Amino acid sequence: MKCPSCGHENQSGVDHCHNCMASLFHSYMPPGAKGKLRRMIMEETVWNAIDQGQKPIILGVSDTVEKAIRAFQEHQQSCLLIVENGKLAGIVTYRDILMKVAGKYKDFKRIKVSQIMTARPMTLKKDDTVAVAINGMSIGGFRHIPIVDVENHPIGWISIKAVLRHLSKSGLAAASATS
Repeated sequence: MKCPSCGHENQSGVDHCHNCMASLFHSYMPPGAKGKLRRMIMEETVWNAIDQGQKPIILGVSDTVEKAIRAFQEHQQSCLLIVENGKLAGIVTYRDILMKVAGKYKDFKRIKVSQIMTARPMTLKKDDTVAVAINGMSIGGFRHIPIVDVENHPIGWISIKAVLRHLSKSGLAAASATS
């Protein structure tokens, strides 16, 4: 796939040009994607797809799993963003607690979130499209992606549930019926 910005020939299916890092998502339109559904996926940003009133819960790498569990219980969110020196270091989901901690440890005060987090996760910027999020989740096999600013400070996160909620509120049923 040829980059429209610099002309570099990239491998088919890549998200960004390997030469200039320009997004290649607008260069490729999947067959059958048209109209409103196409716009909602290919053009709308992840920032518009999330509940911006739901602030991310942020913990430090030295915080304990006990604190993470309390945060999950108190805030009813499905992921926590983990920082070191204010920059994103990892992500912990309720599933991480279930699969990596439950039944394996007795004292949650002794386990640091850094021991169970997914370090250096894929991230998105505010202006990345919903298509980028869907593609990352599909290829990476995960349900949450942190959203960071240009300095890698976490500002939010998107889940597959948020993507589906966004598409359904935007009229996905009507769009798919006409596509």
